[in-house]
Amino acid sequence: MPRIVEERISPIAEALRASADLIDLLEERDLQYAAVTKILSSIGDLKKASFLIAGLASVSYMLTTKGEEHWLAFSSYVAENSKLSPNRILTGFIEEGRSLARFRASRLKRINRWISALPEFEARFEEFREDLDEFRRFVARVLNASMEDKTVVFSVKMFYYALKAADLNVSIPMEIPVPVDRRVALVSLTSGLIEHPKGLTAANELRNRYPGLVRKAWGRVCRLAQVPPLRVDTLLWIVGGFLEKSKFKYSLAVKLVEEWLRVRLNAKWKDLIRELSYRVVETRDIHFL
Repeated sequence: MPRIVEERISPIAEALRASADLIDLLEERDLQYAAVTKILSSIGDLKKASFLIAGLASVSYMLTTKGEEHWLAFSSYVAENSKLSPNRILTGFIEEGRSLARFRASRLKRINRWISALPEFEARFEEFREDLDEFRRFVARVLNASMEDKTVVFSVKMFYYALKAADLNVSIPMEIPVPVDRRVALVSLTSGLIEHPKGLTAANELRNRYPGLVRKAWGRVCRLAQVPPLRVDTLLWIVGGFLEKSKFKYSLAVKLVEEWLRVRLNAKWKDLIRELSYRVVETRDIHFL
């Protein structure tokens, strides 16, 4: 059975608190954020753009392409069809998008629920801007899902990205958990925050069977660091991707992050990545995927 490693909470939280500025940079360079910025520019209407972005997030699961490719493809589709209604843009992309080839019928059923809520979304937009947790309740109700559901929380994150791209100040509640996907589960293991007898091979099992444990673990880290879990998601997702790409070699992962960011990482940022790579760097307790 997986367990939270109590002695890892404080070191990760301290490194996170000292490097919160890295999250700002990662968000700005995130290709998903670039896609959101392009959508906002193409639409020219924050309400409509936000509705499209949160709506696509609600069906962005089990993709057949990388998440970055999926969002960039959607941003291009929106740019080409910006005059269409939100209904036609969302259903059109779901029907045609290569990244959504699996479970199209289920995705269309879900997006139709979302589209039906457009009038309420528009009427309550200012309320949602001011209270992301209320927006989370709205998304969960519309989709008939749990408030902790990965796609519900991811919809909130992408709504936050839309507001940020519009240069709006957004307060993110600590209560909104990290959306648990495979990369977040993987870094939960590489960081030593969660221990599992199967090592890194348990990433998918953590995501599928123990997402509550992952949310609880990062919630404790984030409360201690005073950084909202929703913002930590980008850090975990990007670092997890480069750890995999480097075949779990810390020095190479740091180099890849630097090349991607086009900046040299300072000592504090490297310390944070080192904490997220703890099992690789300090113990060599590694089971390749």
